[in-house]
Amino acid sequence: MGRLTRSHCTVMLVSAPAVAVAIGWIAVLALAFVWRHPMWGLTPRNLAEAAAFRDGAAIVEMVRQGRDINAAGEVREGFISREPVIVTPVEAAVDGRRGEIVRLLFTLGAAPDAATFTRLWCETEDADIRTTLEPRRPEGTAADCPGRQDEP
Repeated sequence: MGRLTRSHCTVMLVSAPAVAVAIGWIAVLALAFVWRHPMWGLTPRNLAEAAAFRDGAAIVEMVRQGRDINAAGEVREGFISREPVIVTPVEAAVDGRRGEIVRLLFTLGAAPDAATFTRLWCETEDADIRTTLEPRRPEGTAADCPGRQDEP
């Protein structure tokens, strides 16, 4: 019984990674219980952050609570820029290349002004986002981008 055989060594080698993962998850769950979850601890503070985080549920809830869907808000560094930026939710979604969030924001009533629309249109190269933006072009907005040669 006290003798270590080759099969015992094989079992220990094969099970070691699974045991290590289990211990790691126990540590993560203990940390989440005591403080906050280390992987899912970020909660969007405003609609712009919710758009940058791709958190559709938070967007819907904030709009339901009466928050202005066109109001600019600060997005913390590291999500759409290396520095904190103040942008509207649509700008955050376009800058973060979140086509599904752009569609959700328009469905909920987002309406960027002509200057913002032109900037978004000219800065994005994402075909999905451009397809979403095109039918919502504000009246009087130019169809081309100043100084850009690759426009159709």
